Amino acid sequence: MKAWRVTTKAVAGSPAAFLGRDKETKVFRRLREEIERIAPSLAISGPDDQTRFNTWGIDLVCSEHECCVAVEGKYKTMRDGAVPDNRKAAFFDLYRLEQYIASGKYMAGVFLWLTDHPAYRQVGNGDSADFSTHDGRQYRGGTPCCVPETRCRCRSS
Repeated sequence: MKAWRVTTKAVAGSPAAFLGRDKETKVFRRLREEIERIAPSLAISGPDDQTRFNTWGIDLVCSEHECCVAVEGKYKTMRDGAVPDNRKAAFFDLYRLEQYIASGKYMAGVFLWLTDHPAYRQVGNGDSADFSTHDGRQYRGGTPCCVPETRCRCRSS
């Protein structure tokens, strides 16, 4: 988590460096650099050379010997808009982490969330109520979620 704290401080200190269509990739590149600095013995894949699981690319995979940890995350800014759909995409990442761990290939999964948008810290409503990311929200693994409509391509097949 130290690497994540350092990364979030870097993003907050220089937000312009982490903008654009590939902004999440930029954040995960920085996170990878920090992990490599703190734990040089770890093997890391991603974000540019993502490990594949079924048809999905995993943001980062950290491994040492037989222990593999999958990392998924979201970086959403005020510029992104579409809060309800982005909430759903975050929950799809949680679903994917559950699938990775259930496969037995990954010992653990970590979901990281970074945003400057206050709406994500408020209770969701409407069709995103089940996908609320508000302060204090606790998600229980395996909770079924139904996504009636979304503009993101995050449905499982």
